Amino acid sequence: MSDVTELEQRMQHMEKILAEIGKKVNRIEQGIFGDDDIDHVGIIDRVKKLEDEVKQIRQVNDNQEIEIQTKKNVTDNIVIWLQRTFWGGAVLLVVMLLLTGKIGFLDLIRGLMD
Repeated sequence: MSDVTELEQRMQHMEKILAEIGKKVNRIEQGIFGDDDIDHVGIIDRVKKLEDEVKQIRQVNDNQEIEIQTKKNVTDNIVIWLQRTFWGGAVLLVVMLLLTGKIGFLDLIRGLMD
């Protein structure tokens, strides 16, 4: 009879250990997957949310990079056109002065040599 009692005690002990393991597995499952009953967000949902936020941040960063590059290109184009306009005006002025006789070709050469 004592063998049966000892076996029953061991079985009860095993059932207690299995129940404790089951509780821990449930807590782990809640932590990983979340639990709507207690309004708990799981790790998987948090990681997905972080991934979405990172994607949004990257998209904003990409859009800002495109805007910055566009503004830089526009500014560079404006500078180039201003330089061309200045030099075009300067050449036109020199040609007009030469054609009207206000300065001579030799005066122009002397001015460049000084």
